[in-house]
Amino acid sequence: MHCLSYRGLTKMAACMVQNDSLEENFRKRIADLSKECNTLQKENLDLSEQQLLLKASSKCHRCLKTLEKSKHKLTEQSWYSILREYAQAVMDQTYILECRLVNEEFPDNSYKDRLSNILDQLRHPEEFAAMLVDSNESQTKTIEALGVEVLECLHWRRGALMYMLCHTIYEDQERLKHNTATFVKDCEKGVRFLMLMLSIRTPLSEKSSSLEIRDCDTAALLRQGYGGIFSDTHMLAFMYAGELCCWHWRTVRTHSHMSTRDLSTIGLQCLSKYTETCEGALNGKGWDCTKAKTLIAEMENSLNTTDQHYHNTDQ
Repeated sequence: MHCLSYRGLTKMAACMVQNDSLEENFRKRIADLSKECNTLQKENLDLSEQQLLLKASSKCHRCLKTLEKSKHKLTEQSWYSILREYAQAVMDQTYILECRLVNEEFPDNSYKDRLSNILDQLRHPEEFAAMLVDSNESQTKTIEALGVEVLECLHWRRGALMYMLCHTIYEDQERLKHNTATFVKDCEKGVRFLMLMLSIRTPLSEKSSSLEIRDCDTAALLRQGYGGIFSDTHMLAFMYAGELCCWHWRTVRTHSHMSTRDLSTIGLQCLSKYTETCEGALNGKGWDCTKAKTLIAEMENSLNTTDQHYHNTDQ
């Protein structure tokens, strides 16, 4: 019989305390979400909102019931299952809050707190997943814990929400004038979320034999950069990220005193990827790249003019 060293016993005790704390925090977060769903259900809701809240409440109830029965004996896969169901409940509940915010066009007097609340809720599942896994394999195990589709959706929802906010502000030049610095940061935040979403999956290699692909167009999409184009949502993510980069670039360009990250290169890459796919694998499938081409031309012409200016100055 092997005896554990003092260091080994200390590490095991620390892990047990950490797991207890994690489960307690997780249980509290699910219970809080359930209460928030109950509070929303008392409001005047349409049928689709009622259905989403019922789904979210049911998922919270199942998660809490499983945790109650487990008595700290959950397997890793059981934890993953609860985590994914919790993430789905979060996305169901926050979808209602997002739609309201967008429909109300992000009112100045309340949107910041409401936006922050939604982004926080959509971040929680990934945070819990990261705490569950070994820190040495955090990224890979986090993806395994939540599942590719769920993790992509969490990033997508945040990125798309930031896109809608920035679109609303950008279309209102008076609001943009009074919120320029915040707008620029929100563009950067939106791009970051969308690029995270696009980087989750690894592109298939030409010799990949792990998946049989009979459709040549599908194979071409899967082998695209940034993790490939696996769905309509991936296509939209490229276009949204490209537009955010363009709005960011235009705004910063007109405020020369602003010191901020240059997103023009990322924007050109995203818009080019979107255009190439529209004219390639998705040609004739209903996708339009006219706007993307216009934005590419605008940025390329301006960047070329700037490069020429610096070239002439150096001479």
